[in-house]
Amino acid sequence: MRKRIAVAGLPLSALVLSIAPPALAQSFKGKTIAILIGPGTAGSGYDLYGRLVARHLSRHLPGEPNVVAQNMNGGAGLLLANHLYTAAPHDGTELGLIADIAPLSEVIGASGVRYKSGEFNWIGRIASSTNVTMTWRTSRVRTLQDALATPALIAAGPVGGLAYQMPAILNAAFQTKFKLIQGYNSTTAMQLAMERGETDGAFGDYGALQTTHPDWLAKGLVNLVVQYNVARAPELPDVAAAGELARNADDRAFVELAVSAGAIGRPLVAPPGVPADIVATLRSGFEAAMADPALIADAAAANLPLAPMSGAELQTLVSAIASAPENVIARARETMAPK
Repeated sequence: MRKRIAVAGLPLSALVLSIAPPALAQSFKGKTIAILIGPGTAGSGYDLYGRLVARHLSRHLPGEPNVVAQNMNGGAGLLLANHLYTAAPHDGTELGLIADIAPLSEVIGASGVRYKSGEFNWIGRIASSTNVTMTWRTSRVRTLQDALATPALIAAGPVGGLAYQMPAILNAAFQTKFKLIQGYNSTTAMQLAMERGETDGAFGDYGALQTTHPDWLAKGLVNLVVQYNVARAPELPDVAAAGELARNADDRAFVELAVSAGAIGRPLVAPPGVPADIVATLRSGFEAAMADPALIADAAAANLPLAPMSGAELQTLVSAIASAPENVIARARETMAPK
C-alpha cells in the first residue's frame, strides 16, 4: 500500500497540486507556424531577423512544426499589427514581427491603430535597435549640431513610421531642420534615394546598416548625424544621441518616451486570446532558440547583432510605455502629429 504523507495546515487538494507534474506542453506536431513580418521589404532588417528566427524556432517547439516567414508590409507595420489583433487565429500558428514603434503609436493615438499593445502576447525580443538618421558624405549636414542650423532633405515613409516620426520629433521639439520627403515605402528605398542623390539623407537601424551596407560605414560614405537614444550606445560612442538635446527633466522624460522603440527592437508577438499554455510554450521555445549556438552562429555570419529579451520582460516594458505621465504623452502626441 502506498503511504500518504500528511502536511500540517494544507488541504489534500493543495498538496496534490503542489506535487503534480506540470501539464504537457502544447504540441504543434503537423502544424505550420507563420512568422509574419510587417515593416520593410525583403532584405530589410526586419526581414532578415524574421527569417533568422524562422530557420531555428521549429527545433525548440514540441512537435517540431514547420515554421515559415512571410512578409505583410503596409503602413510601416500598421497593417500587420492590426491583422494580428483583429483577424489572426488564436492558436499560436500566426506570430508577427511587428514594428518597434507599435506601442508608442498606440499611446499617442496615431491614425489607423486598431490594436491594444498590452493585449498582445509578447513572445520575446530578438534584438534591440539603434535607429539613426544619416546623410551622404557630400551633405553639408554631418552632425546633430549641423542639423540645428542647416536644412537637409531626408527620405521618409508614412507618418506612422519611425523614419518619419523620429526626425519629425527633433524638428518640433528641438528645432532641427530636417526636411522630410515622403513617398518611400521602406528603409531600403530611402537609403537608395540618398545614395542616388535624390535626398541628402535617410533613416536606418545601425545593426541592419552593418549588414546591408558595411562598405558605407567602412569607407565613410555616410555621416551618422544622430542616434535615437537617450544616451550614446556603446557601439556608437562618437554619434550624438537625441537625449543630448534635452534641456531639463521634462525634456529628458519626453525623449525617453519618444525613443522607446529602440528598446522594443525586433519583437515577436502572438495575437490576443492565445491560451496561456501555448503562449508559455512559444516563449520557452523562443528563449531556447535564441540561446541555440546554431542560431547565434547564423546571426554572426549575417552580421546581425542579437540582444534577446524574454516575453515577460518585454510585456513589462510595453506596460511602462503605456503608463508614461500624461503630460509627457500629450507632448509626444503633439510633437509627433503630422503637420
